[in-house]
Amino acid sequence: MIPINSNDPNGCEAISSNCVVWQGPDLPCVEICTGDTISSVIAALCEQLIECCEEAAINGFDIDVINQTTLDGGPATTLETLIQLIINNIGGSTSGSEFDCDQVMKCIVNVEECLRSETTYTQMTLEDYLSFLSVLICDILQQLALHSSQMNGNSERITALEAQGEYTTPQRVAAGNLAGGAVTAGQTYPIDTLLDALDTDYVTLRTATGEVGTWNTAVSAQPANLQPLIKASWPASYDANPTVAGQSLANAWAVADDLREYSQSLEARIAVIENNCCSSASGAYRMLDSVTEYMNGATCSAACTAAAPEGDVAAACFAIWNSSGILFDTNVPAYLESTMTTQLTNDQWYAICPGGNTIVAKYSTTYPHWTGNTTCDAGGEVCV
Repeated sequence: MIPINSNDPNGCEAISSNCVVWQGPDLPCVEICTGDTISSVIAALCEQLIECCEEAAINGFDIDVINQTTLDGGPATTLETLIQLIINNIGGSTSGSEFDCDQVMKCIVNVEECLRSETTYTQMTLEDYLSFLSVLICDILQQLALHSSQMNGNSERITALEAQGEYTTPQRVAAGNLAGGAVTAGQTYPIDTLLDALDTDYVTLRTATGEVGTWNTAVSAQPANLQPLIKASWPASYDANPTVAGQSLANAWAVADDLREYSQSLEARIAVIENNCCSSASGAYRMLDSVTEYMNGATCSAACTAAAPEGDVAAACFAIWNSSGILFDTNVPAYLESTMTTQLTNDQWYAICPGGNTIVAKYSTTYPHWTGNTTCDAGGEVCV
């Protein structure tokens, strides 16, 4: 139905009743829903009115009392023709203006809930709704085309796999012996056989070494502020705060090496004590042992030359005494006699007789008492 302006006293813009929607609540009793067009609503109401009148046997309806002066095409003589006349006037007559597409495109329509999103309203103009649906349909068609292409590709791959026949387990050459000889290095095995052997070895290794938590506990057990006993410093591999087992093992080797040198130093000191114990009431011990003697010189080379094995130097060599008996002990002064009366000459070098490949050092009357420890060459005349 197309509306016209002839019956509109306010001169409002004409719009089709098919483009006007019912905004009220759903009325199940008369089969009217929110969003139905006004044309559908009026038709449903009229049908219900006729049905009610028939059921109530209302036959005495007086149409003459109805004011039909504002209705074109009248007057109606029966209730049915009156209802039809009302519908014709609401919807307009065939003499009205032609159908206006622009007006129809501006009609408000409800957007289905399944199509709503953050950028989609619950209501849109018919023009916007059609545009929205067009874009959505294009996207769906593109997705369908993509899925169709993927399905075709999968079908081809499945066909190719089926053409290959029965599945064959991949094989691999073993890089090493596994599972106590069950797998031999250089031999080819199915990959599941290698995996079983690797799993067996892994479980065996984990049983022997413990879980990860056990390793973490061992790594964190390193004492704080660990310092060398005899070495000047730890090796570069030492880590004061280890976090992995490799760092902890490197630290353990550094400590073991340091302890070995310290134990060797203790053995030397004990040997000196055993060789010189109680030999002097004054508490002095011959430096190193009871048979070692020395020669001195103003320089390292002079001391080595004086202690050289060529010639008879035995008569000139002399013993050195100190309170520890340790060779070139930096912590105690050294003397020429057991009474520890005459201290060695300051800034003089002293080499062990005979001087070939023997140790030489420089003496100081103040701490540290010995410095510059080195050796004479094979001939005993040059410091190395």
